[in-house]
Amino acid sequence: MNDSEEHLTISEKIKNVVSKYYVIAIFEESSYLFEPVCIIKLDQSASTALVEDVNSAFKEIGYQVKFHKLSGYDKVKYNLPEELLTTYYKLGFEAKVFRKEKVKIKKNRLIQLALLVITSGMILLSAFFYIYRIEPYYSGFGKSVISTTISVISFCIGMFLIVIVHEYGHIYFTRKYKLETSHPYLIPGPPPIGMLGAFVSIKDDPHTRNQKFDVAIGGIVTGVLISILLVIIGLLLSNQADITTYLQSRADYFGSTLEEEAEFVKEHLNFYNFIFLGLRSLLFEMPSYGTFYGFYLPESLLIIHPLAFTGWIGLCLSALNLIPIPFLDGGHVLKAIFPHPATKFIGIIVGFVIFIFLDPYLISFSTFPIILLCCLQMLSFQAIKGKNKEETPFPMIPLTRNRKIFALSLLFMFIILFPLSYDNLFYGIGF
Repeated sequence: MNDSEEHLTISEKIKNVVSKYYVIAIFEESSYLFEPVCIIKLDQSASTALVEDVNSAFKEIGYQVKFHKLSGYDKVKYNLPEELLTTYYKLGFEAKVFRKEKVKIKKNRLIQLALLVITSGMILLSAFFYIYRIEPYYSGFGKSVISTTISVISFCIGMFLIVIVHEYGHIYFTRKYKLETSHPYLIPGPPPIGMLGAFVSIKDDPHTRNQKFDVAIGGIVTGVLISILLVIIGLLLSNQADITTYLQSRADYFGSTLEEEAEFVKEHLNFYNFIFLGLRSLLFEMPSYGTFYGFYLPESLLIIHPLAFTGWIGLCLSALNLIPIPFLDGGHVLKAIFPHPATKFIGIIVGFVIFIFLDPYLISFSTFPIILLCCLQMLSFQAIKGKNKEETPFPMIPLTRNRKIFALSLLFMFIILFPLSYDNLFYGIGF
């Protein structure tokens, strides 16, 4: 920016940028608005390169541009003609500071470091909780200190990998498209997982529907791949134990009766999901069933290694992340496919149905907040509809054919990842 441009008003800077790339139909300044009214004629042949250039130019003056479809009032007021090959859009300008500030970066890193320390502690606590209280086969059944240490380390490594790899899948595509983004912020959680996930802060929004799709899907794909890898390695380290021997070991360890442990195993058998079962069937024989201490149980149990358990958690979280709720990756994918305000509302309903099916008992706890969220979404949708200012951040550049095909494959991915044992997500007792 040269000296003469530094003394221009914000409206003049905006007009200079807009006129460089688009044909301005209306440009008006208002005394009661912080930004000018700017209506452009957008050619349907707009390319991704043009969108990138526009966003880069607005970054230089500290703004991000948004596209809005014109309301009926705007069309009448400005008497705009209907043309076959062009579409009129009203531009919105969101002020953003894109240049990195050293003080803010330092503060963010301190927050990230604090969350890392807290999450590490919770994951370590969860590792001990899992191998001593949920599945002590690899630690408490007369195993050595070395075996216990390996189990703890395996658990911690696995839990970190499923989240970190997922988030850096998002970051890869944000960096590819030159979108400013932060490193992951870990979210600590209670045992037996120790963390609720992570998130990255993206400074500027994806510029096209294709970019939005890629950024969202990048985390899903990498998260699933690392989880499958952990499951395979973990299953190779797992053991298949005779049911009577296993029940006796649990009874001796917890000071309980064989009948109590048989009931515990019956209630906590985990059928995992289709992909986990497929991998399990390739490595182990399927057992036959019989009656043991009054309960119908498999004659042998697959006692999965802590590393396989973390892989299972990764697959489970990936399935939940595909639910099309707005703040999940599935919601971002849905928004990229159908960029319409009603998409969020539809996603909430679909997510609510899946949520109830996952655990019907949670309906009593989730009904009120879900209804409230739906009402707020409806009010927001009505407000947008009333103004007819549907935000269209990626106009005239459709989703590519390959991405549409990949989006359909997500339905299959969701089916094979979806848990089959809804009440035993956090137990590693197989069959």
